Amino acid sequence: MQKDAIKQITKKYDGFISAYIHISMDGIKVLSYIQWENKDAIEKMLNDTKVIIHICMTLINLPK
Repeated sequence: MQKDAIKQITKKYDGFISAYIHISMDGIKVLSYIQWENKDAIEKMLNDTKVIIHICMTLINLPK
């Protein structure tokens, strides 16, 4: 689920470099690490309210 969310967000914005998802051995904790070319690229993405809603919905739907 998180991989799909990252793909949907990053494919729409210039400046995306890569994304990594790390899952703990017990499968409870998840860390997403996304690299962007520069500060302007990430700020452009984060200023889009659709992205913020998408991120929040993804977090709400993560397995407990």
